[in-house]
Amino acid sequence: MPKAANPKSRLEATVEDQLRAATRDRDRLENELTNVIHQLPRLRQMIEHSTDIMLLVDEACTIRDCNRSATVELGYPRDGLHGRDVRNLWVGDASGLVAGLEQAQPGQHTILTGDLSRQDETRIPIEAHIAAFDEGAHRYRVVVARNVSDRQQLELSLRHIQEQLAFVHERRAMEQELQKSNRLEALGTLAGGIAHDFNNILAVIRGNVEILSELPEDEREEAREDALEGLRQATNMAQQLLTFSKGGTVIRRPTDTAAWLSSCCRLAMSVSNHELILDLDDALPSVEIDEGQMTQVVHNLLKNAQEAMTKRGAITVTGRLGEDSGFDTPVLVISVRDQGPGIASDLAQRVFDPFFTTKEEGTGIGLATSHKIVREHEGVLRTAATEGAGATFEIVLPVAAASTSSTFTSRPSADQIPDLTGLCVLLMDDEQNVRSVIARTLRFAGAQVEECERGEDATKLYQSRLEQGSPYDAAVLDLVIRKGMGGIATIAKLRELDPGVLAIVCSGYSDEAVRDRFHSLGFHGYVSKPFSPSELVGAIADAVAEHASR
Repeated sequence: MPKAANPKSRLEATVEDQLRAATRDRDRLENELTNVIHQLPRLRQMIEHSTDIMLLVDEACTIRDCNRSATVELGYPRDGLHGRDVRNLWVGDASGLVAGLEQAQPGQHTILTGDLSRQDETRIPIEAHIAAFDEGAHRYRVVVARNVSDRQQLELSLRHIQEQLAFVHERRAMEQELQKSNRLEALGTLAGGIAHDFNNILAVIRGNVEILSELPEDEREEAREDALEGLRQATNMAQQLLTFSKGGTVIRRPTDTAAWLSSCCRLAMSVSNHELILDLDDALPSVEIDEGQMTQVVHNLLKNAQEAMTKRGAITVTGRLGEDSGFDTPVLVISVRDQGPGIASDLAQRVFDPFFTTKEEGTGIGLATSHKIVREHEGVLRTAATEGAGATFEIVLPVAAASTSSTFTSRPSADQIPDLTGLCVLLMDDEQNVRSVIARTLRFAGAQVEECERGEDATKLYQSRLEQGSPYDAAVLDLVIRKGMGGIATIAKLRELDPGVLAIVCSGYSDEAVRDRFHSLGFHGYVSKPFSPSELVGAIADAVAEHASR
């Protein structure tokens, strides 16, 4: 039978085990304490160098400790914050701060925003995070507050930028509406000016045509030339408007300067109460201009001159060949001078700005348009500030070296109409009166003419003549047909029937794309409406001759 264990020995062993365990716990705690003690300076440095305000607050809302940033931001010395009630630093009602301090629980944090008061009574906008911890029987709160003045300033700047953008957007919308309104008003004024000029032209044409048969033989030729000049002016104006409507470039041709300038000035002043004085140098050089557009410039200047003079007076138009430092070649200088009040020196450079005007009923588009036209002619339109002594506008145009004397191609006259005897011509145009006058012109030249309105009809007629073995010698096709196939589609169909078809295209539009490449479209000539008999018949005769020579 074994011996029973000694009770005292068992107790000693248990105590020794417990003693060893306590020793291990003590060593562990000592190590942890040592680590904490070593970390305390580092933690203190981190807290001291933090840019956030840090306050240690007890249950009575008293500040027990703070970091360096708190003293710097709030302007108090450290002992000035220690023992101070944190509620005294809060600007305004402190109930929110108190609630935040009371609601803070260990392991959680509360966020609130507000303002803290500095010692100098200025305030700091802050965003505060409040955390709680227990130390024995006491509960403390740590308030970490960040100065958000920079962020608020940034937000304010962003709001300001947004407001500015909204203002700019609103202003731009208003400006666009104003510009739209100004354009409509300007178009009304432009339409009125065009109607005025066309009425002048029609008055010249109608007056001369109606009295032509009643005039003595020796005066008929002069009346006829006046009527034809009116037609040329109307043609130029229509071409200009079509060019502007399609945004086209200027179409420059050699022009007899003296004849053109004399004619357009006389027409513009035909119903004026003011005197026109033309002072043109002998043998003025010819210039390459778009006569229609440059006529509009002269008309605008003469119209402004007439409106500037409230009393009867004289408008002087001069033309000189000269030199200008801004040009490498000789220049033609056309000046228009009135006897009105002149232009104030501070407004002289603004008169060409779009929509700038000193007139109560003006829109400021005339001079701006004129300035653009002259610039596109590689010239200059300028004015001299002559307040109290009348206004003077100058058109300066470069003159080519080969044009220092008047050289230009004169317009063909009626007695130069070629002979089309023996030719059979197909004529397509959807305007009855236009078709009639063209047919009459062709028959006058000796041609046989068959008429139709649309491309579909022209194709059937052409096919019928081919099947009969007697094809047309030429076709005259209008470019645009409102209710049917136009010239381009028609020539394509005719070329399918007859690759050797000879056709002339005519148009009332300033269609540069067709005019510049009519050959590639299958046409043998191009004429613009309104055309003279010699221009149309000459185009057909030239095309027939060229076709026969191949």
